[in-house]
Amino acid sequence: AEMSKRARKNRRSRNTQPAPESASRAPGLVLRLVALLLVALITIGIQTPVEAASIPIGIAPTDTTISKDGSMSFVLDTGGATLTVIDPSTHTPTMVIPLGVGAGVAMDCDWNETLQQVLIGCTNGQILWADPTLGTSGTFANNPAANYAVFCCDDKLPGTAGWAVDTATGTLHQIGIGGGWGAVAPVAIATPVEIVEKTCDPNAVGTYDLDLLIGGTSAMGFATVQEFDRSSMLMLALGSWTVAPRNVTGITSTRNAEVFVSANAPGAGPGDVLQFNLPALTPVVAPVATYPTGAAQDVSVAGQFLTILENPLPGPGANYHLYDVGDPANILHMGDVWVDPGATGSLGLSTWVPPDETPSLDVIYAIHGDASGIAISTDGEEIRITFTPAAAASVLAWLYNQQTMAVA
Repeated sequence: AEMSKRARKNRRSRNTQPAPESASRAPGLVLRLVALLLVALITIGIQTPVEAASIPIGIAPTDTTISKDGSMSFVLDTGGATLTVIDPSTHTPTMVIPLGVGAGVAMDCDWNETLQQVLIGCTNGQILWADPTLGTSGTFANNPAANYAVFCCDDKLPGTAGWAVDTATGTLHQIGIGGGWGAVAPVAIATPVEIVEKTCDPNAVGTYDLDLLIGGTSAMGFATVQEFDRSSMLMLALGSWTVAPRNVTGITSTRNAEVFVSANAPGAGPGDVLQFNLPALTPVVAPVATYPTGAAQDVSVAGQFLTILENPLPGPGANYHLYDVGDPANILHMGDVWVDPGATGSLGLSTWVPPDETPSLDVIYAIHGDASGIAISTDGEEIRITFTPAAAASVLAWLYNQQTMAVA
């Protein structure tokens, strides 16, 4: 499954808390009562407050990423030009790495599994590296004529470290594992916002596993997705949601044909999460979710779960909305989690789930930045799902809040 860049955003062995006894043994009557209660809560749309770790980061955090094994998460502070390393098991910073560039330059970060480093795209044409073991950073690639504010790593294609959209020229650039930049392809989106690899699994052999996806807003103001074959750099598809103008804020995808983007109407909203289907990037007319009084800030898929980051308008506050997208024909709204009552502008969502040892049980770790200079690190949304046969006449779902820690 893809984690959005920002787990990349697909982005990844965290120590998971054991399920409570009622979850692991759950007498039938208790389980039925809990399941029915949750269904009722979801039906009437009640939001469940949780304690989320609020971590001081700096001036203006803009992006996050998570290591593939889930042992580290990272927050990029573009205002202070630093990368903060966080231990997700305790929600505490372990290191702050200076990046050596000016304010507002470092914009987009992603974990590179091959290098065991975070790579960072910059507005001045640099790709920076940051080593969370040594606490050091430096220049990985440099193209002074470019603007590499839209960037993602590549853990699948041999010889390739990542991909950058040069927003100055509207072109896609391949970044080599040795640090140089090479092949170029035209990008057909007027305002590209985010680029993600369809999968970062080097052993995956699925139909779309060599794809790159770019999300952004077209010249006509519509939410648009462009698909590339990263081995040839040929464009495979271009799709736009033309029901109404929407400005894209994030993109993510499953391991299959589904692509999701967060987008907002010009001005104050509403916010939507839209779905496109490969191979042609056919837009689904009805949004997956709409927030009439909220802004959809970002999206991320981890495992079979889609997490949506939303800010209510006029604010403050931030919410996570959880969906099970394992069955594309029956996308299930799992629930809504209030994670940050003081947020003034959230962005850069990343999520991670541990390897699926028990397919019906996942623990989601999520982290995002906030305009007020903090990162919100939320742990332990344990989700247990039981589907009935294909007709799905009923679905029993259990959302158990295991969050226990708040960091001042």
